[in-house]
Amino acid sequence: MVILLVAFATAQTWQPVNPMPAGRADDITIGYTSVGAQRLYIADQCSWPFISADGGVSWDSLYANPDVAKPIAVITDPDNAARVWIAREGYGVLYSNNEGGTWEWRIEGLTNLNVLTLEMAPDNPGVIFAGCEGTPNVFITINGGIQWTALSSPPTGSVYDIETPGSPYDILLVACDGGIYRSVDGGASWQLKYAGIAYDICRDPSNPGYFYAAVVAYDEGKVLQSANFGDSWTEVFVLPAGQYPRKITCSPVPNWRIFVATENAGVYWKDPDPARVMNQ
Repeated sequence: MVILLVAFATAQTWQPVNPMPAGRADDITIGYTSVGAQRLYIADQCSWPFISADGGVSWDSLYANPDVAKPIAVITDPDNAARVWIAREGYGVLYSNNEGGTWEWRIEGLTNLNVLTLEMAPDNPGVIFAGCEGTPNVFITINGGIQWTALSSPPTGSVYDIETPGSPYDILLVACDGGIYRSVDGGASWQLKYAGIAYDICRDPSNPGYFYAAVVAYDEGKVLQSANFGDSWTEVFVLPAGQYPRKITCSPVPNWRIFVATENAGVYWKDPDPARVMNQ
């Protein structure tokens, strides 16, 4: 579970996005309409997907179709927020082209329906990766989910996140219960780059080749940095005792920040100065 909060300007003050529709958010995504209006979507594995058109001040549940109940992941086209995909563990992927008004299944070729995460390529909204529990555990679609293709599976049980720097999608990074795996051949083979439990990876939008990862190792929550497209990882800070990270993201310059959400609702951020400590 990730508690949804929002920070303004410097992110030194956090505010809960209220009212939370059902008390939790397992995933969140943001996009904009053709006229520049913002849309927020959340996936709530205990109830429904929800949409907000006013920055989280109010929410509408997208429950018209019972097939969309209890989603674990959600993504939207950042430049066309009418297009949204959700994943339901054990059922697969659904797609809407009208902000969740209607839905259709997108499971052709998806031979493992235990989908845990959906990740959109940063340079093409039609290229989407799905990470699953069990095997095969990594899939790709190049047409928005109309057809999925299984890639080779990293030797792990569950894939929690997939990232790529972009086309030609030869470099793939996977966060999973075995650590961080990297592929340089489009998922044909994988190499372990960090051993532990990795929950999330994010691409630094301002620094090509830089990635950050939220991991747990030796009962410590940590944030790792890679400056070479995931080939090697360096510990950049350790979270306070008892704080285990689940989600991580970066904001672009000039307001560069790393944000980490933990399983027990703590949200931390850090700025580029390595001498400064984590802030809550």
